[in-house]
Amino acid sequence: MKGLGLLTLLVLIHCQPNKTEKLTLFCASSCQPWLEACLQSLPEVDRQSVQVSYGASGTLAQQILMGAPAKMMISAHPEWSRQILDQKHGFAVEMLFHNQLVLVGRTESFSSVEEALAKNAWVMGDPGYVPLGAYTQQALTGLGLNYKDLKPIFADSARSAVALLQSGHVQLGVLFRSDALSANLPILYSFAENIHDPIQYELLWQENDKQTAHWREILLNKRNLAYPFGFEG
Repeated sequence: MKGLGLLTLLVLIHCQPNKTEKLTLFCASSCQPWLEACLQSLPEVDRQSVQVSYGASGTLAQQILMGAPAKMMISAHPEWSRQILDQKHGFAVEMLFHNQLVLVGRTESFSSVEEALAKNAWVMGDPGYVPLGAYTQQALTGLGLNYKDLKPIFADSARSAVALLQSGHVQLGVLFRSDALSANLPILYSFAENIHDPIQYELLWQENDKQTAHWREILLNKRNLAYPFGFEG
């Protein structure tokens, strides 16, 4: 009887339905306002089915390449999307929306971007792994400037750059337009789009997976929520 009771218990445990694991979604930090708006617009059952981790696209992509169990990623630079597609089997990609690059802050009038950055403490993303920094480097080069000569403070993500500006640790910064609008920071200058690569956000997901198929449909259908935050189609 004792053995039968143990066997019955084991059968019952085995027959219990497995609780579905949450989908891990990696997201470029500059997309946080949009993604949070998406989540707030969804039923509770969907909000409880996903776990989001924000960060710089380069950092998140490297984590996936090293085996992090993220099935989806929103990237702020196509370079990181290509690396995942090239090195990880089973991922697909689709474009979400675009952004612009702007100089923000509170300062007296200035005659050039070079003058403004030379006279003030300013922040940019680290060009080594933060898309904001890579685009900023290209834009300044397009203006004939070397960012190293202007002695920037490097931020480890777009959201960190915003935080430094909001705290007053720096007077100026190069940001995505969406972050400037979300943080209510004055836009002093808009960089021409032809002096840097297109600022393109992409959605990566594992194919042949029911969870990612469901969330891919949700996020693509919620792209319109990004436009009030300063993103563009």
